[in-house]
Amino acid sequence: MNRTCDIVLVGIAGYGEIYLNALEEKGYLSWIKGVVDINPERSNYYTKLQEMGIPCFASLELFYQTAAADLAIISSPIHFHAEQTITAMENGSHVLCEKPIAGSVEEVERCVKQEIKQEDS
Repeated sequence: MNRTCDIVLVGIAGYGEIYLNALEEKGYLSWIKGVVDINPERSNYYTKLQEMGIPCFASLELFYQTAAADLAIISSPIHFHAEQTITAMENGSHVLCEKPIAGSVEEVERCVKQEIKQEDS
């Protein structure tokens, strides 16, 4: 199957495994350009991702230093959502973020401002 969307998955345990399972069922695991997790070995998919040569990064910033993605799926803990969403948008990725998008109204407003900024550029 031809790759049509490069993906970075942020958070590969917990809800991240639901995304990995769905991507695997559809045959899209190869679309993943990298994963971000500070404890990736907690994921049942960790060994499989390693075998596939999918790199793991400790932060989203480190991922974007060497790679790019059309889509960033944010499934990390809530207190990381806003900052990771903004980082992904600043690096040209579309974002699918687990709800809630942030832990406060102020953080949501920062995300909205970044989206408006991206649309204007």
